[in-house]
Amino acid sequence: NDVDLQLYAIIAVVVKDLVYSWYAKITPDQDFVEEVVRIVAHCTRALESRFRRVDFEGLILDEMPDLIEGHIHAYRVSHQSQHLPPVLIDPHVIYHNLVPHPALSPVPDPAVPSTAAKQQEHEAEYRQLLVQGALAVLLPTEDLENACLRTLVADVIADSILGNSVGGKVCEGWFIWGGITKLVDVVKARVERKATCEEMEIDTRSRLEKSGLLSEKGQNKEISKEDRRSTFSSAFWRILQYGFLTFVTIRFVVLGVITASSRPLRSRWTSKTWGSREVWPMEEGVEAPRPMLSFKILSVISVLLDLRSRMPWLSGSLALFQYQLIHGPFGLAATDGILDQ
Repeated sequence: NDVDLQLYAIIAVVVKDLVYSWYAKITPDQDFVEEVVRIVAHCTRALESRFRRVDFEGLILDEMPDLIEGHIHAYRVSHQSQHLPPVLIDPHVIYHNLVPHPALSPVPDPAVPSTAAKQQEHEAEYRQLLVQGALAVLLPTEDLENACLRTLVADVIADSILGNSVGGKVCEGWFIWGGITKLVDVVKARVERKATCEEMEIDTRSRLEKSGLLSEKGQNKEISKEDRRSTFSSAFWRILQYGFLTFVTIRFVVLGVITASSRPLRSRWTSKTWGSREVWPMEEGVEAPRPMLSFKILSVISVLLDLRSRMPWLSGSLALFQYQLIHGPFGLAATDGILDQ
């Protein structure tokens, strides 16, 4: 498919720049280069098969929002220092003390240039460990025992793909803003094209009206009639739209409640990933899935809007309502409940 073609094109460019540029000077043999491409392709296929078994509901709605919430809390705490110079501490230092990471330590200090070099070394070592751990899971046994081939593939992925492409370009602000700008331009072009078509359909005036040859009285009468007609038409279409939206909402809720009992249960045994969750007492190390309503995505929205400080009564009311839906007598939003399904 198109994704595989683009993926093989990227692999070909990376291998050409990092492997074939020096290997072609040694020997014209292509077996080694083809073996590197085969191993990288095998890793991508293994990743694809593993992605199909990932719980994307928990990953996108619970684990990723949990990381974002921790980042927001640490960022706000690090920038809310009550001290003044010379006691004031750099917010970067406070943040990295609250959320330590081996690849981002030590914090680069302009007064000590060696800290930036050490941080880059630690980041490169962390990428190597990350790739080596991934290859140990993805590669077949015979390729994993080949130390030369494993080292070369790890260097290509860690330095070229993760270091230069992802860390050097994709994570930079100019790349992110450029992607957002292109996306906005595409959406804006579609909206403007749609608005232009609607204006052409709405402009139904006669040629005399467009040229200004009609009398003012006739124009005023026509304008008043058009205003009354447009007011009635807009009110009619607005009522029709709201009625259709209400019907679709009721239909969605009724069909969801009816088909909830026929859906597969979420309370199947799953292996524990990370984070503290409620573990079933039957077997240690195995946990039951949490209710969808207790996922961290709602907590992140509350933190972003700062509801606890701006509207504590609303935050408390929503938390109480959530608790009653999950742990209440009916258990509507509990695991495998009606709302959860």
